Amino acid sequence: MFERRPELHQFAEVFEQENCTAETIVENGSRIILAIYEAPKIEVSIENHRYMSFAKSTRLNLNTAVKLASLPPTAATACQHLSRVYYQVQNWLGKDLNPEQWTWTINNNILEPLKTLSPPAPDVLLCTIGPQSTYLRPNLRA
Repeated sequence: MFERRPELHQFAEVFEQENCTAETIVENGSRIILAIYEAPKIEVSIENHRYMSFAKSTRLNLNTAVKLASLPPTAATACQHLSRVYYQVQNWLGKDLNPEQWTWTINNNILEPLKTLSPPAPDVLLCTIGPQSTYLRPNLRA
């Protein structure tokens, strides 16, 4: 991929830079993710490419289930992933960063990725499931 798209090298280089901003990490990392998912070079939005990939897969065959694993991650998920990647690269380079500032958590002295910060679905949709779904909506009480 990097051989076919040499401009991706500059996007990857930010992960080696010390004190890089989260915005720069996400912006550059998103371009790499888009390339992995074969988005057109002009595409800059993971959410847009995710939607277009979903729409394309539903147009191809309406009788076949969409393979969600083949879709790009959501922008929120990509942001968290890229933050963890930055932490790991910096750690490999000998930099001492606080993992909890880079979407990791320490649980029983084990470093684990922080679970998604986004809800599994909009509250409007979750409400249609019924009160048994309140475990999915911790901010709503039955």
